[in-house]
Amino acid sequence: SGISASTISRGRSSKLKIVYCSRSSSPTRKLKEENELLSRLEKVASSMNAELSIFEKGNNENAEEDVGADSSPLHFVKSTIELFSSADVVVGVHGASLANIVFSEVGTTVVEMGLEGLPQASHYRHLSQSLGLEHVDVFLMKDSRSLGATEVQLRLGGMNEVVGAVVEGLDNASKRRMMEQQHMEL
Repeated sequence: SGISASTISRGRSSKLKIVYCSRSSSPTRKLKEENELLSRLEKVASSMNAELSIFEKGNNENAEEDVGADSSPLHFVKSTIELFSSADVVVGVHGASLANIVFSEVGTTVVEMGLEGLPQASHYRHLSQSLGLEHVDVFLMKDSRSLGATEVQLRLGGMNEVVGAVVEGLDNASKRRMMEQQHMEL
């Protein structure tokens, strides 16, 4: 039967939402500073009345956690769509999980930690532009293994760039929501 728009909740909660795409179980491009970044993102979320959700391909912790939870591929797809469509900011190292930004709403901020000067690593920037998403590139340290590196590391100052882009993305989302609310009240 497939997934229809009516079966997917696209409504946003009252809280702003950051979705972090983890690569911790991936064989390539694990972020060396992931724990530190998650700690900083949790602090940002707490201070800005936002929630932080961690997405990992094949292991969406945001799926129902009931004992009888549906673990079918269709359920995973539905929960992934719901997660990314409710995101105000999506953060991740360049990788397949970022393809889920196709489900994000116009104006969502995408913070991609990627490789500078690598033409085959620019497709999420192009996708963001095509979908009306705000794309922020934060570049990783150069690595001769490029996309095949098992571990990647942010450049000096990169952690602050990521956190700053997330804060700005949440600020913009908050302003958008206030404008939408005022428009609805007219």
